[in-house]
Amino acid sequence: MENLFKKVSKLSSQTMADNNAVERLANAWAGFAKLKVRFKTVAGKAQVRIMADFGNRREEIRTWADEALLEIVVNALNGKMNVEEYLSTEHPALIIEELETEMFKQDILSGRKLTFQQDFVTEETRYLHAVSRFYRGEIDYYVKRTGEIEQFLEENNLITKKLIG
Repeated sequence: MENLFKKVSKLSSQTMADNNAVERLANAWAGFAKLKVRFKTVAGKAQVRIMADFGNRREEIRTWADEALLEIVVNALNGKMNVEEYLSTEHPALIIEELETEMFKQDILSGRKLTFQQDFVTEETRYLHAVSRFYRGEIDYYVKRTGEIEQFLEENNLITKKLIG
């Protein structure tokens, strides 16, 4: 019994992208679903959550992600889909500290216009909420407001200065 536990724990430490979820994404895209995407870091690894809206029903797709899958998701939002090569191999999840923050910064630096929404506030944390719209859907960002993020926003002329005290 001890050997079985060691094998299971060893397997679970290697987190892989779910090919079934990637196929479901491709099917949703082919079915002209509008895609609503969230990028997250869970236990230090990249995860993507996609809500596919078909009009009469919704389907949630969630999987661990590597850089190639992140690119596939963004391409799907732009109207392009090709997963055959991706599905032919296994893909370990990308190890990353703050995926959503990094994707948000890349989106800003690419020149894409984001719509800034009202901040999401919990008892102890404030999150910047921004939406990036694409041809086939959108990405919702909830980025923790830190000094680094505030500086990034200021450097990219995305903060309106308070004129009235």
